Amino acid sequence: MPTIWRARVRTFAILGVATAAIAAMSLIRISVAEAATAGPGFGYLWLDNASTAVSVEYTPSLGYQRNSTGAQNTVTRRGTGSYDVYLPGLGRFGTPMVTPYAVSSERCKIGSWGAAPRGKNGTVVNVRCTTRTGGPVNALFSMTYAYAVTSTSTGAYLWSNVPSPALGSPYTPNTSYQYSSAGRRATVTRSEPGWYEVHLPGLTVGYQTLTVVATGTSSVGAYCNDYNGWPTATDTVQFIGCFGADGQPADSGFALTVLDSGNTMFGSVTSASYAWLTCYDDLPPGSGPVDTCVIASSSPGDATADWLGSGQYLVHMPADMSGGNVQITPQTGADAFNPSWGRCSISYWFGSSVMVSCVDINGDPPSTNGATFRVNFVS
Repeated sequence: MPTIWRARVRTFAILGVATAAIAAMSLIRISVAEAATAGPGFGYLWLDNASTAVSVEYTPSLGYQRNSTGAQNTVTRRGTGSYDVYLPGLGRFGTPMVTPYAVSSERCKIGSWGAAPRGKNGTVVNVRCTTRTGGPVNALFSMTYAYAVTSTSTGAYLWSNVPSPALGSPYTPNTSYQYSSAGRRATVTRSEPGWYEVHLPGLTVGYQTLTVVATGTSSVGAYCNDYNGWPTATDTVQFIGCFGADGQPADSGFALTVLDSGNTMFGSVTSASYAWLTCYDDLPPGSGPVDTCVIASSSPGDATADWLGSGQYLVHMPADMSGGNVQITPQTGADAFNPSWGRCSISYWFGSSVMVSCVDINGDPPSTNGATFRVNFVS
């Protein structure tokens, strides 16, 4: 495995704000002392109370959280829709993901993440939740965090920290927040406003699943979706689309995890399962399957899904989902040109099933076309 180099960041990273200083950082080794203070690992939690007292540290359900260091994760609400998730013992060079836990149209993104305040050891991830139109709102959510140096999983993650790089010119995202099992650095090319091509050198076997989330505080209500991808002779190309609250393409930072085998935590999890599926709602006769879900891929075994009503899909995974964590990533999501393909959230998960709720660009249950999304589970 090649030596992992990372750029030292001395200040709390405010996402979505690109600076020349970040781009010009020299690469140095992480010191032994720093690694001992807060290092690689993973954590996840489900926020089961969206309206805790402001500035009061809260411990979410222990049955639905984990920290690879054995510590307990906590959440502090900073204001309406703003939550600081504290992950003790985990270094700040990882990648977070978040999915709203709701039956309506709330959206959640990653505002920022960085080293915990003085006196604490670990990383703090700020989660921002909004209504569909971008107003802050208290909301439940499911969040993960992964920081890998080596892993038996095959895949990569990155933070695309420059929302608006020059059109058509590849740039290398902040190397402190990249990992690849191939030992290569990813590049991102903005092909047009809000549209990005991610190139992952050395990962040529394709991918089975992924997660993506918008980052930053400058574009309120922004979200990012998977727009498919494929392997080439030398790398894997992944397309990401980002949109503002109005559904129009909008530049945004984003965090991305692509996985071919193993798990999205790149660590020693108890169980992992994922599925990629398309569910059709009320398609006209002759245009395709009606009121059904088609599984494109799943692991470790076959997944199934039931269409329960407009925008409601019950996905059955080959895993014990009595605890753990679920993330949902929509594909070809809602925008001004395709308004019926909407955003998806988690309604609940239990046993071996997860209920996925999807809405169109207006926050209503989709009346046509249905939804394509990925379900990722770890415990």
